[in-house]
Amino acid sequence: SVQWPIDKDPSDPSGSSVTKLSPGSGAAPEVPAAAAAEDELPERWAQHGRGGGSGDQERPGLPGAVQSSPPSQSRDDDSESERNRTRMRVGLRAPENEERRKVVLLSDIRGHSCRSVYLYYCKQFEIKPKVQVRLALPDMPNEFNMEELILNETTLIGNRGLLPLLEVVRLNPTMKTFSVVGNGIKNTGVEWIVHLALEHPGLTSLDLSDNRITNAAGTVLHYLAQRNPRIVDINIANTRIDDQLRGHIEERLHLNRDQLMP
Repeated sequence: SVQWPIDKDPSDPSGSSVTKLSPGSGAAPEVPAAAAAEDELPERWAQHGRGGGSGDQERPGLPGAVQSSPPSQSRDDDSESERNRTRMRVGLRAPENEERRKVVLLSDIRGHSCRSVYLYYCKQFEIKPKVQVRLALPDMPNEFNMEELILNETTLIGNRGLLPLLEVVRLNPTMKTFSVVGNGIKNTGVEWIVHLALEHPGLTSLDLSDNRITNAAGTVLHYLAQRNPRIVDINIANTRIDDQLRGHIEERLHLNRDQLMP
């Protein structure tokens, strides 16, 4: 298993640890002042960025949709050295969602509902829609005010099943709770969630319990807790994240909760 170096941040009065994957000088994304004292983005994270956002271009002949330019080379095609391949693994790069670059993104949601957005992206990502998910999503056009999306193990969306769901969450700024307990989520799925949650204006709680995720997922979750002080609860019970990393995540969440108290 990969060892995750955890260094103490002397500027953090709480004594919570900061996950430092490598020294660097990349600029960190803008966050509330409470997180401004955290360490900067590792240099290689700043170089690759978060993905899924930059490079979007209007696609001719498809009004209301955006096609992102695909990367010239897949990260999985990097065969220069074992070190380069290792750098591309979850937890050793900036959280990203490269799958979004491969589909036509909606740029105009007028007339859409949460359910129709889900069905649209199921088609884009070539995923069979889940009946339970479809019924759980409101079908009222132009209303994107969900406060929670909770799926239990009976849904079993699988890792790629997250992709259309995250597009629904993205369009609901009032969403506070996202739960996918026991749904076959993997480390890459957690990275996709973190990529979204870093800048989501409403999310405060994630439940990823009973999924077979490891320390790689724990590392990006720790980073999320550091960078987004709105995140106050992350449930990772019954996962393969080790006790030490769980402790670091909980310390940071505790600090976030304290900062939100009046």
